[in-house]
Amino acid sequence: MKRIALSLALVLLLPAVGSACIWDSDTLLDELQGRSSTFHVISGQVPEHGRAYYEKRLERSLDLLKRVPESLEVLYDVAGAYMRLDEHDKAIETLEKANGIAPDRYKTLSNLGVAYFLKGEAGKRAGDYETALTYTKQALTKRRDAHFGSGWLFEKLIAYRLAGSPAKTTFLGTEYGMWKASVRNLAVKRAKAQGVELDEDMDHLKPLVTLLRSHPDFADGYLVLALNLHGEWNLNLALWAYVRALEMNHPQKAFIEKQIQEIFDHWKETFKLRQQKQGQRLMTQDASLAVIKKELAKGTLWLKRFQEMEAALIARTGDLPDFAATLKALEAKGIKRGDPAPAGIVGGSKRAASPPVGAAANGEPKRTTRGR
Repeated sequence: MKRIALSLALVLLLPAVGSACIWDSDTLLDELQGRSSTFHVISGQVPEHGRAYYEKRLERSLDLLKRVPESLEVLYDVAGAYMRLDEHDKAIETLEKANGIAPDRYKTLSNLGVAYFLKGEAGKRAGDYETALTYTKQALTKRRDAHFGSGWLFEKLIAYRLAGSPAKTTFLGTEYGMWKASVRNLAVKRAKAQGVELDEDMDHLKPLVTLLRSHPDFADGYLVLALNLHGEWNLNLALWAYVRALEMNHPQKAFIEKQIQEIFDHWKETFKLRQQKQGQRLMTQDASLAVIKKELAKGTLWLKRFQEMEAALIARTGDLPDFAATLKALEAKGIKRGDPAPAGIVGGSKRAASPPVGAAANGEPKRTTRGR
């Protein structure tokens, strides 16, 4: 029987990018300043600029555009602000102007893909998704690492939306199951098709978490993340991701509940065989799920407060604060992002820092292949 790691995987880090992975001048700055753990992505505690920020940004960019009407970077900033303010037709018009100035640039194609996708999300029109898919595929031919490495998953997300719901398979096109939905297996297959050799030590979940950072309302993404974490024995974090998918009303409710039950059955067996550490105890399933749901609600409230603080800073200073400035102002008010609340197996450790994760936590040899 494999011994399962009982700790939360809080060490997976990724670049935080703008909503829907839009390319503008904020993108690289946000990547450097907004690094967030996988847990914070699942719990919704990731900095994201609010409406007040983009209203001010649009005002400034439009003023600048009058002076440099053919600046591609300014046009991207204008289009990005329009997208985040849900004015997708204006964003598309702006990007088409950019495409006329310098045809078929990666950033233009990528942004057009996002703009049509968001327009499709707003109106649920198949034609918009089809156009989004066309532009995204074109962008991927320009850069394999499009959308910070998550471009190939964004392409699958668009196709998933185009197929309609409820889908019979994951957005990856695989059956629901821990090993069948392996992101690594698909990444390896894709790399071989492109003649690229993947590093065995690569963080293969990084593109998926990056996608969720850009599309935090994507329920199937959380379920696929949960299945991958579950298959790699990061059971606590998998549990949080399963609950997040449930809270978003994923149509595979019965399947998700079965997966959650499997985790608790394993933990019960662990305690039965006395494999737990001294001082550990197992919370009931209902109590654990109640804790996680409460914490997820706190995550939503944290983001609301973050954007309220950002709006207050803009009103007071007239400047556009970066993530660091807003986080600092929040912390001065005593508002901080929360760490995982105890759920599932709790106790048994006095350390505040998270212990090793996965097989490494139990001294098992490193596994480099995950397919079954």
